[in-house]
Amino acid sequence: MKDLKILILYASYGNGHKQAAYALEQEFYRQGAQKVILSDVYIESYPKFANFTRTLYEKSYKPIGLPIYKAFYYGTDRYSRSGLAYLSQFIGLKRIREIIERERPDAIITTFPILSAPKLGSTEQYAIPTYTVITDYCLHSFWIHPNIHRYFVSSDKVGEELHKLGVAREKIVVSGIPIRASFESEPDVEKFYGTYPVDPAKKIVTVVAGAVGQLRNVEKLVPEILENRDIQVIVICGNNEKLYQKIVPLREEYPGRLTVFGYVENIHEILAASYCVITKPGGISITEAAAMKVPLIFFKPVPGQERENAEFFQASGAAFVTYHLSEIKEKINWLLKDGNKQREMKKAMERIYKPHASGTIVSEVIRSLENRLPYPKTAASKENRVGGGG
Repeated sequence: MKDLKILILYASYGNGHKQAAYALEQEFYRQGAQKVILSDVYIESYPKFANFTRTLYEKSYKPIGLPIYKAFYYGTDRYSRSGLAYLSQFIGLKRIREIIERERPDAIITTFPILSAPKLGSTEQYAIPTYTVITDYCLHSFWIHPNIHRYFVSSDKVGEELHKLGVAREKIVVSGIPIRASFESEPDVEKFYGTYPVDPAKKIVTVVAGAVGQLRNVEKLVPEILENRDIQVIVICGNNEKLYQKIVPLREEYPGRLTVFGYVENIHEILAASYCVITKPGGISITEAAAMKVPLIFFKPVPGQERENAEFFQASGAAFVTYHLSEIKEKINWLLKDGNKQREMKKAMERIYKPHASGTIVSEVIRSLENRLPYPKTAASKENRVGGGG
């Protein structure tokens, strides 16, 4: 579409929403958009408050914060039609209006439940269609607003949950979750083995610690796994320097069998070479693993969207959910002894993964803009209330 301008809104609670926004930005440019504007709308609107709430979010992964976050997540989902959901429509409203007035975008995309976007975009003054990309394998009713033009979801399950809460089927597209372009192409595993000090004769178990809400007890987990001499371990610490300094000394105890990274760009190559991966069940990271068809093991997923994601992958046959270190070792040894189980889990990943989600989303947005489709009016009455859930 000629001279297309797109506004993409996200929030920095974890890296997933931001990564999805960046993936969509690149795809819009690839498909010929004139300009894509990205906005971390809460940081730009209320920097001090946003940083404070982000700190609280990160503390939710610690034992003292778990029950608080659990109560908040499930409580707000159940009572989404309360005043809190109504008030959330006004968060960031001034900043979004400023961007719209300056840029005059043709569409608004959200990768976080920013309800002020559909509220403002649907007014007669602006009449800008709003699309939302749900970046998990579960649904929280805060994502729902009667003025959202299309919902892009990870799976049929999330689509059905949306429909049960009153969203018209024609507003739901099962696109998959947008991920980095590097995960959409075949990785060069041979190059990886030639670049890093890993042994092609030993199975690789990769531990991804996570940028937010660090995977717990990694320094205890690694020796447990390495008791099996047929295994080598790669630990990816991301930007967590404290964890990196804890793990690096272990290399002396396991020469040639433990590789430790900080932040890595080529994580897709590492995942592709891995026999299995131990990680947190964030929506983006597990979608990237699904793209590489690598079985997953989750350790103590926190209540909320991560536990829901973990249970979905386990129910689909693509992952194990564990709560004790000894369970992780048992699952790894089981996979090593039973090659059929590993192959079954890889096939399950193939069933979950929706390739080229960014392309699907961008193409649908452009198509609907070209046709100037009106907002569907066939949604059940539930959707006509903010948060739509019961």
